[in-house]
Amino acid sequence: GYYSKNHKYFADYYDRIVEKVNTTAAKVNLNGALHKHKSTDNSRLIVALSSIGKDARTVGNWNLTAPYEDFNWIKKQGINGTIWALIALDSNHYATSDPTIRQQCLDYILNAELKEGGWSLSGTNLDVDITGMTLQALYPYKDQPNVAAAAERALSRLSKDQLSNGGFRYGTVETS
Repeated sequence: GYYSKNHKYFADYYDRIVEKVNTTAAKVNLNGALHKHKSTDNSRLIVALSSIGKDARTVGNWNLTAPYEDFNWIKKQGINGTIWALIALDSNHYATSDPTIRQQCLDYILNAELKEGGWSLSGTNLDVDITGMTLQALYPYKDQPNVAAAAERALSRLSKDQLSNGGFRYGTVETS
């Protein structure tokens, strides 16, 4: 709220983004993808553009949501790619021509749930950061019973693992 969405600051930012996207997407040559393997490059930019009122479907010569028609591209980064795909697509209610993409992401995420609840980027130890992002991604789908149950297990697990000062421990590092 410090600047209005039509402020020069955001206009200049957007102009730089368009220039970068036109160059990068042309080099990658994968239907608007900014990286051949990292769907999160598109996802983070889609979220940023949505937050300043820009449509990620028309960034220079590119539709940054077009690569999300390919679930194999989305999941190349594993759970991180599918989490961020949902966050990005839901940041401005972007449609996909394949109506199953969101459900494929949900199924992938739910199948990666740890035995005691929560999620990890890799391995079997709870990752507080990934679990938090996953809960954010799942929120719009909370009315699906399997999503609600997984979210409840994750919240219970986070509560159980929370330190007395409100923080969490990841390995030997205390984090917020």
